[in-house]
Amino acid sequence: MSLYLSVRSQNVGGAVVDPFVLQGDGTTDPPTLRLVDWSTLESMVAGKNVLFGVHGFNVSRKHGARSLGQLERYLALTSSDIFFGVLWPGDFWLPVVNYPFEGSDAMDSGRRIAAACRQSFARAQSISFVSHSLGARVVLEAVKNLDRPARVV
Repeated sequence: MSLYLSVRSQNVGGAVVDPFVLQGDGTTDPPTLRLVDWSTLESMVAGKNVLFGVHGFNVSRKHGARSLGQLERYLALTSSDIFFGVLWPGDFWLPVVNYPFEGSDAMDSGRRIAAACRQSFARAQSISFVSHSLGARVVLEAVKNLDRPARVV
């Protein structure tokens, strides 16, 4: 079962929204994901090394869930680690036209992820990020707005 922190309002494109957590199998078609209650999340991450994986530009919710779910299988995580795939709206129906505007969505996503980290991931042992392409803008904005240093970026 994979965990995802999503700031997407739609499957393709759409606005950035406040984060919510999903759990399930992102590698199925369609992904089988369900909401996780924030109060449950706090106990899940307490004392853990949290790693957020952020996809790049032009990735739908479905493809993001699939690729990040597959990535998790290849990580050598221990029982003291927990992985969250980050799903952000860095795509659109016409990606070439939309690319110049995705930087603001990436930055907005990063700020909202940092706010979630300050509030609901406060009991985590550490927070780290890995990203691809424009996902790095999401990560840089999140790290800039955390209330503690990221362990690894």
